[in-house]
Amino acid sequence: MHFCLLFVGCSDSTNEDSSGQIVKPQPEQIHGNLDVWSWNIAAESLKGLTPAYQAGHPHVKVHVDMTGADMTMRFMLSLAAGTGAPDVSQLQMIDVPHYIATGCLADLTQVAAKYKDSFPSSLWDTCAPHGHVYAIPWDMGPCAVFYKRNIFAKYRVDPEKIDTWDDYVAAGRKILAQSGGRTKMMTLSSADLARVFLILFAADRRTGF
Repeated sequence: MHFCLLFVGCSDSTNEDSSGQIVKPQPEQIHGNLDVWSWNIAAESLKGLTPAYQAGHPHVKVHVDMTGADMTMRFMLSLAAGTGAPDVSQLQMIDVPHYIATGCLADLTQVAAKYKDSFPSSLWDTCAPHGHVYAIPWDMGPCAVFYKRNIFAKYRVDPEKIDTWDDYVAAGRKILAQSGGRTKMMTLSSADLARVFLILFAADRRTGF
């Protein structure tokens, strides 16, 4: 799975000058609390970064809430209610468009757009619809394709020659045709199809959230 960090209702630590440019205050001028929702190793990593951040921002207290129980639902409900949302939240990448659509996320464009080239476009574009950045990619989960060697051998499909998604689709069509429609690629259970669709949908830059 791919994960990202969203920023919601952050304390007003920046201002704009008359030209609309971001003016950053000095660290000692920033006061407040930062509530972060996260889970698993991402939460542990954020907790590990907290001491260094607070050393540079002595008047800011960071609290990382590591509970992931129903976090996605709780986060959406807090946004809808207008109260209780964290300043920063971890989410799965496939969920990002739903939260951007609420209009409740902080626009990070002026401070985050410079990092665009540091991430794969498939991740960045999900976080930055229409050129505005609302989330920061956290990681890219590894993916793999599993296949039955006897099936590929039966229909003379050479896996060594599959280098692109177009090659993969072509192999699937070949197997489908030669098997008379009996064997199909991506034969997933109905419970898994919705998640795969969301991943592919979010990765398609043409959709434009």
